[in-house]
Amino acid sequence: MSASTLTIELDGKVFELRPQENLLQGLLQRGAWVRHSCLAGVCRSCRLYDAATQTPLLSCQTRVDQALELVSQPRLQFDIELRDYQLTTLSDQWQRIDASLPFSLELGQPVLWQFGARQGRAFQCSASHEQVSFTLPANLDLNQKTLMLADTRARSELDPSASAVVLCDQASQVVAELFLSNLTRLGMAATSSVYRLDQAPTHTELKFKRFEYAFIISRDAVNLNHVEQWLETNRLRVEQPTYLTFSDQ
Repeated sequence: MSASTLTIELDGKVFELRPQENLLQGLLQRGAWVRHSCLAGVCRSCRLYDAATQTPLLSCQTRVDQALELVSQPRLQFDIELRDYQLTTLSDQWQRIDASLPFSLELGQPVLWQFGARQGRAFQCSASHEQVSFTLPANLDLNQKTLMLADTRARSELDPSASAVVLCDQASQVVAELFLSNLTRLGMAATSSVYRLDQAPTHTELKFKRFEYAFIISRDAVNLNHVEQWLETNRLRVEQPTYLTFSDQ
């Protein structure tokens, strides 16, 4: 490090920034990948975290005045035991958990879970802030171990005056239908059914329609080009695609 630069470590990679340089712009100019959108501190997508304390900072609003060791994702602490819950079988692949938590989640917000050595990601399927509802793989026997959650309280809300379409793959159709029913309960103008990305037919009822949200629900990662091709085939315009994928590793 020279006398005129400060060392910024992000996810193990080291960058040299000038004192008082904007943290986000400095990292981007030096080849770092940092999520960002509004550049005004409103969307909060450019949050980075102190590697030691896990304290968040908005990189677009930070001027560098000291060396920093940062991570792009906070360290998960699975410290919430889920004890009192109701369990519903949805299909041979999915089961639904309904429970109360010490914090509220918005519809579509992530639910990070740990079950023994397995960890995964689901999302809030309920329109009620007081209750959490999410789906887990059906092969998890919750009588054997305690299900642990990480604190992922909501940072933003859905606009109930917006319109939405729900897309899914074959494996996630039952979860997508549950999610759609809660969009309707929230009062959002949504389509009457979910649409499968793996089905070829053109849906004439979608032709030339515009939606603020497209919720893309899938068991595995969805190829962006495939989604864009599906939207183009159906002559459908979407302002904000939101990917709600599951993970289980």
